[in-house]
This record gives sequence, structure tokens and C-alpha cells, in this order.
Amino acid sequence: MVVHPNNHPYDSDLVEINKEGRVVAFHSKPHNLDYYCNLVNAGLYVFKPDILKYLEKGVKADFGHDVFPRIFKELSMFGYVTSEYLKDMGTPKRWEEVNEDYRSGKVYQLSYENKQKAIFLDRDGVLNTERSFISKPEDLELFDFTADAVGLINESDYLGIVITNQSVIARNLATVEELETIHKKLETELGKKKTWLDAIYYCPHHPDKGFPEENAEYKIDCDCRKPKAGLFYKASRNFNINLEESWMIGDSDRDMIAGKTAGCKTIGVMTGHGFTREEGKPDFLFSNIYEAVKFITQNPYQEDFSIIRTKVKTLKKRPVIITIA
Repeated sequence: MVVHPNNHPYDSDLVEINKEGRVVAFHSKPHNLDYYCNLVNAGLYVFKPDILKYLEKGVKADFGHDVFPRIFKELSMFGYVTSEYLKDMGTPKRWEEVNEDYRSGKVYQLSYENKQKAIFLDRDGVLNTERSFISKPEDLELFDFTADAVGLINESDYLGIVITNQSVIARNLATVEELETIHKKLETELGKKKTWLDAIYYCPHHPDKGFPEENAEYKIDCDCRKPKAGLFYKASRNFNINLEESWMIGDSDRDMIAGKTAGCKTIGVMTGHGFTREEGKPDFLFSNIYEAVKFITQNPYQEDFSIIRTKVKTLKKRPVIITIA
């Protein structure tokens, strides 16, 4: 089953999958959920003919709405999450939209035959107000400008992907299920504003051990906790992303170091921790995520900056003066 986020999850048939990609729940519309994953059945399936035996003869049925929710627990059913182009064109208006996307080259560009580019986002202090160790959905409060910023990403050629350290798991302040409920709230609030994230990656670990209340399983020195770049590489593999054409927006030294390690351009925002280390200095600094995303998606100097950045890398530590007239 192909699944993806969309801009109207509140009136769509929703699917939940686990970290192995197996379908663990269906939420057919209309659904009455407080929070949900913005992951929608895209209506494209690959299955064995044996599935047809679950159809009642002479009774009209929809696979996604009537059949799969009834049988998924007894079968091995998996979701393929993709940002590739897949759109319902069952109305004249949507038909025209799809035709325009085809003519513009958008359909071809979104194919994983081509390298994609992404705007990676930290969570706390970037999308939502900074609070120490958010462990329940009520503590997650999005900034007023967050949905507008994510909307700009959705309208652009970039994927919007969250990469966040969440040591609340290792500290035993929240379970994995509780953290995922927090992320469901994040997706639900964005969905209400017709915006979405293409993926959320989180590190549940922390390297410091020896505390009586800790969750020892997650107290490890991993490759995914920023300032390491493991989750960037994972996202790059999953979505075929060119990291050098991508950006990291964050509020801390570790965000900037991780982004640079991955090869991304970096932007710091002034809504969270701040930057104190030399190696954590961002390439650019803006007041908030909206201004940062607007710069990435609308700034006419992007190509010039890419050329300058490449040249500066070759100069090592020699001083450089750059003037823009």
C-alpha cells in the first residue's frame, strides 16, 4: 500500500505503520481522533490474488475503506511511504492540475530517479516553543508562524523533514508511544492549516549512563543523536536526497554542526537555545523559521551563495571578504 501525507488529513482515510513499515491501524473517515499521523492511503496497492477472496460477491466495496481495515491484522500488510508524485485526478479541476504538473516537469522531478532536496528542521525551539523535556502532548505549543513556514516548504521543490533529539525516552520521562503521540499532535495541528511534514526522524538515545531512573536500553552512544549526522544520512537514503542541495534550520550549536557534517547549508533561528561555539555558527541567522524558509524558497541570491560557499571551502582558513552590491 502506498501512503503519503496530504493537506487534508482530517477528511482522509488514515493509516498507521510501525518502524518496520507494517500497517498497525486504519482510521477510515470520518474519524474522531484527538491526534493522528498524517499518513494517507494513496489508493495504489500491490497484492496477491488471494486478497480477492475477501470480497463479497455482488457487494460493492472499496479496498481501503471496507476490505483492508477488516483483514489487516491477519495478513502481512505494509505501507510504502513516498514523496513521489501521486495525485487523485478524478475531477475536471484535478485533471487540469495534474496536466499542468506534468507539463511543468514536476511529475518527473519528484521521481526518485532524480535526486531530491530537503529543508531539515529541528523541533523544539524551531517549530514549537522551547521547553525542557516535552513529555506530553499538552506541552507542545507551535509558534504562530510555524504552519505558514511549513506551507512555504510544501509549495516549494523541497521536502520538509524534522530531525530531533528526544532523550525523554532515554531519561524515562516518556515512552516511545507517548513521544509518537506528541508527534501526532504536531502533524494534526499542521494538518488543520493544510500543511504537512514529509517525515519525522527522532533520536531517543542519550550517552550519559548511571542514573537510577533512566531507561538503560536507550542510554547508548549512538550515531543518530545530533551533532552526529546519522539521521540526515538515513533520510537521504529513504528519499534519495542530495544533502549538498539541502538546508538545516535549527536553534542550537548541535543542529548547525550536524547539518554541516551532513553537507547541508545551515540557518540558525533566534527562537530557541542560541549559538555559542565557533563550529556551531550558522551560515545565516534569521529571527524565526518563517523568515528562514522564505529566504531559502524566495531569495534570488541562492545560486550565487552556492558558488561562493564552494569557493570558500577551498580556501581553508584564509580570510575572505564578500561584498554584495
